[in-house]
Amino acid sequence: MKSSRILIVEDEKIHSLNLSSILQRLGYTIIAVVCSGIEAIETATTHNPDIIVIDIDISGAINGIEIARRIQLLLDVPIVFLTGNSDDATIEESKFGNPYGYILKPFDEREIRLVLEISLFRHKRENDLKHTHLLKISEGYNENNKNNLRKSEMLFRQVWENSRDGMRIVDANGTILLANPAYCEIIGKPIHEVIGQIYSTVYIEEQQGELLNTFRQRISTNSIVTNYEKKLRLWNGKEVWLELSNSYVDTGDGNTLYLLSIVHDITERKATEEQIQKSLVEKEVLLKELHHRVKNNMQIISSLLHLQEQNIADTLISTPLRESQNRVKSMALIHEQLYQSDNLSEVNINVYLRQLSTRLLRSIIGSKRNISISIEPEETIILLNIDIAIPMGLILNELITNALKYAFTGKSEGRINISILKDAEAMYQMTIQDNGNGISPEINIANTETLGLQLVHSLAKQLGGHAMCLSTSTGTTFTITFPER
Repeated sequence: MKSSRILIVEDEKIHSLNLSSILQRLGYTIIAVVCSGIEAIETATTHNPDIIVIDIDISGAINGIEIARRIQLLLDVPIVFLTGNSDDATIEESKFGNPYGYILKPFDEREIRLVLEISLFRHKRENDLKHTHLLKISEGYNENNKNNLRKSEMLFRQVWENSRDGMRIVDANGTILLANPAYCEIIGKPIHEVIGQIYSTVYIEEQQGELLNTFRQRISTNSIVTNYEKKLRLWNGKEVWLELSNSYVDTGDGNTLYLLSIVHDITERKATEEQIQKSLVEKEVLLKELHHRVKNNMQIISSLLHLQEQNIADTLISTPLRESQNRVKSMALIHEQLYQSDNLSEVNINVYLRQLSTRLLRSIIGSKRNISISIEPEETIILLNIDIAIPMGLILNELITNALKYAFTGKSEGRINISILKDAEAMYQMTIQDNGNGISPEINIANTETLGLQLVHSLAKQLGGHAMCLSTSTGTTFTITFPER
C-alpha cells in the first residue's frame, strides 16, 4: 500500500508541505497538492488517485465535505478528512462526504500511516467483496442478479431524483437524454420540455448558436472543459451564474459517448461576492480619504507652527518650533504616500527616504553648500507597515537634520549615506553615516538633554530595538537595529 498514489486537497501551505513530507517519507506517491474544490475535482478525474486526503475547512466556494461528495459521484475512491475539530457537529456533518477515516490536526506520522493504510485496506476489501459477489452472480445466481440489478437501478434513481445538484446527460449532438428535478428547477422548465431537446435551448436565442457550436467542437475533439463558471441568460430572460462540472460517460461499446454535467446555480454567491468586492472598494476609498485628511491636518499644524515662528525673533525659541514643524512634516509624508499608493497599509521606505531627504536638504541647507544624500540599496523595495514607518520616519528626520545642521560646519561640501538592510533573522539595520566633523567627545549621546537624540533612543526602544553611535573626527555613524513585526 505504500506505493499508493495520493491527492492532497489543503489550502494551508505549511500543513500541505508537512503532510507531503510525511507521506513521501512513508513511501507514498503525491500526484498533486491542490487548494480549491474545482482543482480537486478536475485533478481527481484526470489522474484517478488511489486515495484522497481533504481538509474539511478548506476555503472557497465549496468546503471539503462537498468536494468529497462531488468526487464520489464520479469516482470510486476512498477519502480521508483532515480536521482541526473533533466535535460531534463536525463529525456528524462530515458523514455526508462518506469518509473512510479522519486525521486530526496537529497530525503525526504514526496516525497518518494508520488511517491511510486502514482506509486503503478497507476500500480494497470492499472491492474484492464486490468482485466476488459479481462472480457468484455470473455462476448462476440469476434471481439474485435480477434483485441486485433492481436494487442498483432503484438506488441510482433515488440518487438521481433526490440530488440537490442539477444533473443532465447529453449525447454528442447536445440532445438531453436525462435530467433530474434539481436541473429542471434551475432552468425553470418542466421535465417533459427538457428531455429530447438540445441543451442550448434552455438559454436565450442569442446565446444558443455559440454555445452549441462550442460544445460540438469540444466533444468532437475530446476537449470538454471539466469545471468552469459562466454567466448566462435563461430562456425566460433570467440572468444566472452557473457552475458546471463535466465528465464523460462511456457505455462500454466503444462507440457511444455521453456527457454528464453537474450544474449549480451560484447566482446568489456571485451577488454576495460582488457586494463584498464593492464593500472592499468603498473601504479602500474611505481609508485613502482618511490618510488624505490626516495629512491635511498635519499640514495645518505645520503651517500654524510656521506662522508662529515668523513672529518670533529669538532663535532660541523659533528654532525648536521649526524643528517641530519638520517632525510633523515627516509624519505627514507617510500619510501622503499611503494616500497615493495602491497599498494602503505599507510604506515604501525607499521612496519615503528620497522625499524626506530632498525636503530637509532644501529646508536646512538650500543651495549654499554642496551636501549630498545617498540611499542604499536604491532599487530594493522595502515595505513597512505604518506602525513601524512613523517612528522610523521620526528617527530619520532627527538624524538627517542633526547631520545637516552640525556635521559640516565650516565645510563647503559633504556626504550623508543612508542604508536599510534586513538580515536572515528578520532584523532591520538602519545606518545614517556622514563624513563631517564628528560629535564632540564631551557630549554623551546615550544620556543627552537634546530632544532630538532623546527621541531617537526612545523611538528605537519603541520599535523593540536600540540605537548606537560611533563618532570620530572624520564623521559620525548612527546604527538603529530593530526586529520585523
